[in-house]
Amino acid sequence: VISMFIYIFYIDVFKIIIPWLSYSVPGILNIFILCITTLFALFCYTQLVLGDPGSVPHDYQPDYESARRIFEVKKKSGELRYCQKCRCYKPPRSHHCRACQRCILKMDHHCPWTNNCVGHANYHIFFVFLIYMTAALVHSVALISSHLVHLWSRSPIAFSSPSSSSPSSSS
Repeated sequence: VISMFIYIFYIDVFKIIIPWLSYSVPGILNIFILCITTLFALFCYTQLVLGDPGSVPHDYQPDYESARRIFEVKKKSGELRYCQKCRCYKPPRSHHCRACQRCILKMDHHCPWTNNCVGHANYHIFFVFLIYMTAALVHSVALISSHLVHLWSRSPIAFSSPSSSSPSSSS
């Protein structure tokens, strides 16, 4: 994933912006926008990879008085939810992740790109990461598209119909 960040940044800056806009005001502005969005996305990505998604503490013990009032804590049989693999009680909205081998509070999903779960403690960072990545990709696509339009307008390709280029036959 980090290689993808670096490759896209390299292509945008050194193969498109600098040769096309050089160090003009639009060129520097585009480099600045790309640097900011890429750095913030990398910062969020690092926090997602290294951070704790919100694991259930091993010493978690449910409050049995409040467990009677909370419908979500109980299984269909009326018993408290217990994780056989972690050997602990599960709080409401927690799930066991097979990839991480632990129970996660308010687990959303296991992200293969970060090799970590998205849960209670890192959901907001995941959302911000998606915003920065979307901004960087939209900027990159707009930059590449405008560069292609610029190249096409400088050297237009002449399209000719097949009938005008073929020799006419007289009968």
